[in-house]
Amino acid sequence: MNSRRRTKLIFWTITIVLLIIGIVILIRREAPGDGVATGPLVISELMASNGTSVQDEDGDFPDWIEIHNTARQPVNLSGYTLTDDPGRPEKWAFPNLTLAPDEYLLVFASGKNRIDPNSPLHTNFRLQKDGEYLGLYSLYDGRFIDQVAPVYPEQRRDIAFGRQTDQETQPLYLSNPSPGNANTAPAPSADLVAPIQFSPTRGFYDEPFQVVLQTHTPDATIRYTLDGTEPTLNNGEIYSGPIPVDRITVIRAAAFKDGLLASSINTHSYIFLDEVIEQPSNPPGWPGTWGVYLDFRPYQPPKGAPVPADYEMDPRITHHPDYNQSLKDGLKAIPTLS
Repeated sequence: MNSRRRTKLIFWTITIVLLIIGIVILIRREAPGDGVATGPLVISELMASNGTSVQDEDGDFPDWIEIHNTARQPVNLSGYTLTDDPGRPEKWAFPNLTLAPDEYLLVFASGKNRIDPNSPLHTNFRLQKDGEYLGLYSLYDGRFIDQVAPVYPEQRRDIAFGRQTDQETQPLYLSNPSPGNANTAPAPSADLVAPIQFSPTRGFYDEPFQVVLQTHTPDATIRYTLDGTEPTLNNGEIYSGPIPVDRITVIRAAAFKDGLLASSINTHSYIFLDEVIEQPSNPPGWPGTWGVYLDFRPYQPPKGAPVPADYEMDPRITHHPDYNQSLKDGLKAIPTLS
């Protein structure tokens, strides 16, 4: 065999070996089937909309993830990571911390990135209420050992999502959050009431109109509020027909049906510009102060004194013929987010 053929043979042999190694690595890094745990640690529960469930050491209510050691022996977490991006499996690594058999660990998904094993743990990412991927990765095995994939569904405030038991392959909505303990019974249904649709939608208006609310879930009850509070089964008006709107109005609505989880709360603001530019400095029912003065400055009240509210726009501009219409046009260009 001449040297040229020998060189080609060596080249192709190395190429094939590297290709096989690459395929093996990809297979090992690939996540297991949806909701299938293949290691001693599992994602047993999560909450992606924590309102009052668990408070962290800062007094905040961040989202959280619960990890359960299902093995009969302790497991050191230093070889494992959590991620919300399957393309970045090593996004957040656990510290040198050991979980005892059948022990649960609460990890706040706050974005604060805290890894002191003697203090509450915080990931460097947050959970999305509308649903996203969540994976538990083993550096030892070079693969995901548990995941909520391809994404967990839309979440509800203070309602947990997880496995009722470790043998369950698919997470469920759970009736009561149980961070740090075995999960409780599932919620009455894994289905959600379809979201509320508004017609017309939020925006700026010049003439009175009516707002129609609807949901695609048959026989669902729609409740709405006009005072900014959250509509619940016990709060708000029951929708029975179009809602007349002839002034600045904020409508919050949700739909409910027995056996299903309530829809998300949808909020739309309807703005009448003539009312905005003519509003007084102290409209009835609005807060009379804007917090307190945080520091001392000359010619202002002392630190800690209340800041008087002033909602009035400058009449020298609003009533000026050269600026009135320009002001309205500028306000209309501001996007309404709710």
